[in-house]
Amino acid sequence: MQQEVLTRAQRRRATTDAKIAEATLAIALSDGVPAVTIDAVSQRSGVAKTTIYRRYADRLDLMKGVLEQFGSPVPIPPGGSPKDDAIAIIGEIRDVFEEQVGLASVGTLLASADPFLREAAERIVRPHLRLVEEQIRTGVEAGHFRDGVDPRLLVELLFGGLIASATLREEVPDDWVTQVIDLIWPLIAVDAGS
Repeated sequence: MQQEVLTRAQRRRATTDAKIAEATLAIALSDGVPAVTIDAVSQRSGVAKTTIYRRYADRLDLMKGVLEQFGSPVPIPPGGSPKDDAIAIIGEIRDVFEEQVGLASVGTLLASADPFLREAAERIVRPHLRLVEEQIRTGVEAGHFRDGVDPRLLVELLFGGLIASATLREEVPDDWVTQVIDLIWPLIAVDAGS
């Protein structure tokens, strides 16, 4: 019985931490980092100021703590075909970006000169981009992709397109990743059927 109560408390804490993190990033992205205050985060997240102060000493501690919540990239799915793996990996990353900062905000994070937002990009976005770049590099070495496929350029094309689509449309279609991979696959794959 004691363990069940602890588990609920842990789930509640994780939910509260997620609300605080989402509100902090949303404020920083929409209004700028100076607008991130305990009051603003409390109001945006619906979490009481006293709860936030129990976790963080001040706004700088809050921002540091929020960044520490983000990290490791999505796991690589078990080996299907190279094309299916590409769709799965990029789809998972799309979901992570959407959940953590919103797709349209990924470009803002990557382009920002603000130290907080740059660190957020380093923890939330760049590890995922490096993961895909490494997967492409491995695919080139394994002979799945054509010689001369530039992993970094392909990552920029894929995620730049995803960010642009999120910025230009009200909603990115659920099958966007599949459509784009289907479109470029004959250009990059040695065996365009796989």
